[in-house]
Amino acid sequence: MNPVAPRSAPKYPGGCWPDAGQIELLRVCLQPEEQAREAWKRWRNTVDFERVDAGSFRLLPLAFRRVSGWASDDPIRPRLKGIYHKAWARSQMVLAGKPAILQALHAAGIQTMLLKGAALIPTVYHDVGTRPMDDFDLFVPRARARDAMNILLSRGWESEFPNREALVDSAHACHFQHPKERRVDLHWHVLHADCRPDADEDFWNGRVALHWQGVETSTLQPADQLLHACEHGPRFNTVPPLRWLADAWNIIHAAGPALDWDRLCRQTAQRRLTLPVRLSLEWLESNIGPAAPRETLRALRAVRVSMFERIEYRLAQRPLPPVSTVLQRLPLNLCYYWRLKRNAGLLRLASDLSDFVQHISLMEATPGKSLRYRLSDFRHVRLPRLLRRLRFARPPSPGEMETIHPHDLTGFHALESWDGRSFRWSQTHAIIRLRQEPCRATITFDLGRLRRWKGDLEESLSVQFNTHSVPLRAASSQTVVFEVVPEMFEQAVYQRIVLRCEKLEHDTHDKRELGVPLFAVRVTPIQTHAPAAQPKR
Repeated sequence: MNPVAPRSAPKYPGGCWPDAGQIELLRVCLQPEEQAREAWKRWRNTVDFERVDAGSFRLLPLAFRRVSGWASDDPIRPRLKGIYHKAWARSQMVLAGKPAILQALHAAGIQTMLLKGAALIPTVYHDVGTRPMDDFDLFVPRARARDAMNILLSRGWESEFPNREALVDSAHACHFQHPKERRVDLHWHVLHADCRPDADEDFWNGRVALHWQGVETSTLQPADQLLHACEHGPRFNTVPPLRWLADAWNIIHAAGPALDWDRLCRQTAQRRLTLPVRLSLEWLESNIGPAAPRETLRALRAVRVSMFERIEYRLAQRPLPPVSTVLQRLPLNLCYYWRLKRNAGLLRLASDLSDFVQHISLMEATPGKSLRYRLSDFRHVRLPRLLRRLRFARPPSPGEMETIHPHDLTGFHALESWDGRSFRWSQTHAIIRLRQEPCRATITFDLGRLRRWKGDLEESLSVQFNTHSVPLRAASSQTVVFEVVPEMFEQAVYQRIVLRCEKLEHDTHDKRELGVPLFAVRVTPIQTHAPAAQPKR
């Protein structure tokens, strides 16, 4: 079968559905070898490896396993191998210590089930390096969720959610962090979109036993794993979550005849998830190859999709900034609230809304109190600041952070504004890619007085230009300067500036890892003058 091009209709909004280059990489990972070879050639000819997007980058370990046998002469193969080994090491760090958590939960009489990557690695991929993981997804019965939280807290885990116990009645999961064992995502519901008290009985009744690292636990059966991938995957993310399509395809082909397609159709209709499941399977059919039986696709197309489901599906794929506000998230959260309380009656629906919004939005106060605080803050702080900015409005000059494309930055947070100027916080390790011809030049970092050089940066900040360490000096109270020479440049389109520094210590509510505040990166060539000719005698 020759895969056809993805449809241009708006049924596949951006943020989770692949673009042309990402489709070719998925074909490399998922199609039979002959087709995968051709897709690899197309991908290498059309995509700049130096500017691979973050979603595609997470597929590169799987791509390495596919191409390693027949792309041995490709110059990027050693780098793919390094990416694969890094993904393997990161996943091992995520998995470390987790069997002990399962044993502690079992000792307390709490059943456990592995979800997402934690379940797919032993049941589908069978290779830790090919399925990158950021956290360990663990599912427990809703009735024991608070007990499971207390066990994690007693073992040194911490949660960034102050109202975590109240989340059990509103959300599907809660994140926990440990200084040595990375992150655990504790679920008491499998699905974002179905948090009813009895929503997961079918999942528990249909679970499959799993012996994992010396511990007896369980996973979802293949049909439910596929439902979970198709429900969780097609929603907007600043990092396009392409791997959910790879997960769905591999779940189908790993299960083979054991996948209960009738169960998938029943669960999909019962939970009002026909649209994401049907479109996921149709996308795989159109762009990768046969995914579901024809009878299954006909059955899914025959299900009537309500207006509510269509609106919810659109809202789930609506672009949001990396740090979104309560109001920006509210439309989709109201859809979840309607699913949760639709049978509770009008009076209960209205009375519980305030608590739901507070809990799901991680607010310390009720929405009414928060609104009054926001209005006061806008009137006395933000409005005067906005008026001051308008007085000094000017277009951005070259080198300012708002003019640098996000693809040329690694390890930076979203663009922010301070004192009328745009800037980005770096993390403690960040990379800037510059398109610059070899020359002798000074490069200036404008820190905007948010983190002063004479504070801790003078001791902790180090900079490399490509592979060369460069000495730094302060040019003013808010700028740091270093010099580069032609010998430091590489024969590449982009030159790399690598920053490393200690984490900024502060007493605010910002939980991000903050490094250097960069308002601008300016390159100033140094003019070299030829020596004056000697007069003839």
